[in-house]
Amino acid sequence: PTGRYIVDAVVGALRAEGLPVDALGELDAHDALLAKTASRQVLGFMNDIASHISYAVYAHRNLREVDVVAVSAQLQRTLHNHGGRYATPLDLVAGRAFQAAVAGNHTSGDGARRA
Repeated sequence: PTGRYIVDAVVGALRAEGLPVDALGELDAHDALLAKTASRQVLGFMNDIASHISYAVYAHRNLREVDVVAVSAQLQRTLHNHGGRYATPLDLVAGRAFQAAVAGNHTSGDGARRA
């Protein structure tokens, strides 16, 4: 049941940033799962994100006062160490979309393939 929510949230975020909806590959609600990770890199990234969110809550002194959309937008623009280089999540997704476009797999922002 969470797959549809996850896919809709990701597609909405991609569209809001003007990125192609297939920038992360084909998103299928039936394949989207929440699971534990054994990756120390992923766990480190998740802990870093949790620290940013904790700071936002602390700065507002109340969870109800936090603008989750603004916090999410800020997190998408926060530098993170990715394989020894620093990049924002948006930069990484845009780079992936660019590589797909160069390879001839480009879509317009609506997911429709363009020749």
